[in-house]
Amino acid sequence: MAIKKVNVALAIINEHGAMFHELIALVIDCLLQGGIDVTQTTNHFLPDRLNVIIGSTIFLPPESLAKIRDLPKGYIVFQMEALNSERGHASNYPGYIDFLRGAEQIWDYSLQNVRYLAQRGLTNARYVPIGYSPRLDRITDAGAHDIDILFYG
Repeated sequence: MAIKKVNVALAIINEHGAMFHELIALVIDCLLQGGIDVTQTTNHFLPDRLNVIIGSTIFLPPESLAKIRDLPKGYIVFQMEALNSERGHASNYPGYIDFLRGAEQIWDYSLQNVRYLAQRGLTNARYVPIGYSPRLDRITDAGAHDIDILFYG
């Protein structure tokens, strides 16, 4: 089944949610280049679209996770937390693994996390490295450079 409509949902729990804005812009750009109709929301999920959830997903309260699980078109989690047993968060949030298990896919920035999830039987995890798109360049070249050396400190 080809996906035609996607909602990229920022999941935030505090003032630090802005750290995900560039990742969201990158994901939206990639989806648009693939010809997909994309919308964006914050802490709101659209039932008529596949929702790609980016942000503080591991820290979402159980009632939010339950609402997401019931989305008729499903969901993808762009998983950005360290999950391993030694230094990761997964052991502190056991319901999170169940939440990930219900996702259509898990997109994870870390191969170590993908292996960790596979060891727990999650076959829906995919390694999706953070990339670059020239469409996201925001600083324009000023042209002439009159500074040979700049020390800032």
